[in-house]
Amino acid sequence: MTEFNEQAASRICSHMNDDHAISVYGMVLANRSSPNEKGEVKDTKMTSITMNECTLSYVLCNKESSDLKTTAVKFDPPPQTVPEVRRRLIEIHHKVLAPNPYWLVTDPLSLA
Repeated sequence: MTEFNEQAASRICSHMNDDHAISVYGMVLANRSSPNEKGEVKDTKMTSITMNECTLSYVLCNKESSDLKTTAVKFDPPPQTVPEVRRRLIEIHHKVLAPNPYWLVTDPLSLA
C-alpha cells in the first residue's frame, strides 16, 4: 500500500478545505463523534489524511460554549493507491450530500 508523504497530505487537505468546504461540512455532520451533540457546527476543516482515514475538526457552538471537536472518517476498506483515495473522497461527497427523504418531514420549507 502506498502512503502519503507530508506534502501530498497537506495539499489534499488544503484543496478540500479551499475548494470542497461543503463536502467537508457534510462529512462532519455525518461522522460527528457523538450524533446526539446539540449545537451548530461551524468552521469545519480537514486537518489530516492517511490511507486509512481523514481527520476533520469543527467548532460546536451552543448557548453555553463553543468547543473544538474532531472526528475521523475511516476508509473501509482502505484504498491501496493515492488515486483511489481521490475516488473514495468523491464517493463520500456524493453520500453525505445526497438528498434525504427525511428532510421532507423535518424541514418541508427546504423545498421552497
